Amino acid sequence: MTCNKIGTLELTFLFVNLICNKFFLFAPEYFRATAGSGTGIMICLMFLLMFAVWSFYKRRNITKTSFGKMGSIFLIAVFIFSVALTLRQYTETVKVISLTQASLYFIEGIFIIAMITGAYSGIKGICKAHIFYAPLIFAVMLILIVSASGKLDFYMLTPVFGNGIQSIATNALFLLSTFLEFTLFFTLKPFSKDEKSFIRAGNLTLLISFAVIMIITLCYIASFSENASVEKYPPVFQIIRLINSGAYFQRFDSLFLIAFSLSAYLYLGAMLFLIWHLFKNAFEIEGKNAVLMPFAFIIISTSFINALSDVITASIKHVDVFLWAIPVLMPLLLIKKGNKIQ
Repeated sequence: MTCNKIGTLELTFLFVNLICNKFFLFAPEYFRATAGSGTGIMICLMFLLMFAVWSFYKRRNITKTSFGKMGSIFLIAVFIFSVALTLRQYTETVKVISLTQASLYFIEGIFIIAMITGAYSGIKGICKAHIFYAPLIFAVMLILIVSASGKLDFYMLTPVFGNGIQSIATNALFLLSTFLEFTLFFTLKPFSKDEKSFIRAGNLTLLISFAVIMIITLCYIASFSENASVEKYPPVFQIIRLINSGAYFQRFDSLFLIAFSLSAYLYLGAMLFLIWHLFKNAFEIEGKNAVLMPFAFIIISTSFINALSDVITASIKHVDVFLWAIPVLMPLLLIKKGNKIQ
C-alpha cells in the first residue's frame, strides 16, 4: 500500500475535476434556472452547508472503506447512471461543436477507450494524470472566460436575492447533490499519506471547487439573458465565443475543446475506477480485471439509451430532492464507533 500513497494535491485535483466537471457541461444553466440572479448567494450558501458537513466528518474516526453491501450497490447504481449520462452529454456536445459529420458511436468510442485506459492505470496513475492536466485545464478555462469579461453585463446579477431568500435556501440544500462525487472522497482515505494530508485535501477541494463554480456560473449569467442562451452549447463554450481579438486570433473554441476533452477523459477514467473500488471493498474482491470491464460495459450500454438524457433532464429537479442526502448522510456508514480524532 505504501507505493500507492497519494499526496494532498493529487487527491485535491482529482476531486476538483470530479465535482466541477459538470460545470463544463450544462450545470450553470440549471443553476440559473433554479435561482435566477440570486445564483451567487445560493452557491455561497451551498458551499457553507457543504463545509459544515465536511467539518463534521473530518473530526470523526473514519476507518472503513466500504458503505456495506447494500449501501455500495445503491451508490454504484447512482454513479453508473451519472457517468452514463455524462458520457452521452460529452459525446453529443463534441458532435455539435466540432465533429459534426462524425457518427455518435465513433465519438463515444474515443471517450470509452479513454475511460477504460484511465481506469486500468489505477489510483496512482489517475492521480498523477490529474495533478499534471487538471491545473492546466482549469487555467485554460478561466483564462478564456476572463478574456471574454469585456462582454459581460454584471447588471444581470441583480437583484442579488433573485427568486427570494426562501427559494435560495431550499435550492441550496437540494443542490448539495453537486457534491455527489465527494462521497467517494472518504473511501480513498487509506491511500492518503496521513490524516493531516487527507484533511488538507478535503479543505482545498471544497475551496477550489467553490472558486471555479462561482466564476463559471456568474460569468455565464452575466453573458446571456435567459432567452438568449443556446441550449445545445455548453455555457463555457458560449462565453468563449464572445471573445473577439481580431482576424488572426479567432479559434479560441479549439482551446476549449482540448481542455473540455481532457477533463472528460480524466473524469470518466477516474469514475470507472472508483465504481470498481466501491464494489471491490464491499465484496472483498481481489484483483480488478474480472470486475472492471463488466462495469464499463454497463455504463456504455446505458449511455446508448436514446431517451436517457431526456428522461434524466426532465426529472432532475425531482431527483435532487433525494440526491442531496447522499454526500450528507452516506459517509455516516464509514464512521467507526469511538472517539473523535483529536
